[in-house]
Order: sequence, then C-alpha cells, then structure tokens
Amino acid sequence: MIPFIHTVHHFISTQYPFLMWMIYAIATILLVLMIIDIDIKRITPNNKVRIVLIAGCVFFTLLLLLFVKEMR
Repeated sequence: MIPFIHTVHHFISTQYPFLMWMIYAIATILLVLMIIDIDIKRITPNNKVRIVLIAGCVFFTLLLLLFVKEMR
C-alpha cells in the first residue's frame, strides 16, 4: 500500500503541484472534521458515503505524512 501511495504522491507532486496543495487542503479539512468529532450522520445518512469519507481521510493523511517526511 505504501509504495502505491508513494507513486501517487510522486506523480501528482511532479506533474500537478497545485493539485497536490489542494489535496493537502482537503486532507486538513477532513482531519479537522474527524478531530472535532463532527457527527457524520448529520452530513449524510448513507453508510457508503461515510466509508468513503473515512477512507479519503486516511488516504489523504498518508499523503500528507509522506510529504512531511520528504520535507525533512
């Protein structure tokens, strides 16, 4: 899984740097929503959408952590 994420990160950061910053913004927003423990059931009653939101949060967080690791 990590090699896939690294490949996606490298491709997006070299080909579309603005898109990479938008991904970091999305990751930050998703993390804030998860940290303040917003009731996702109020946003959507659909379980599939909630699963996609949580999976997106995890994926974007891994991309963000990979970026921080490369900055060191």
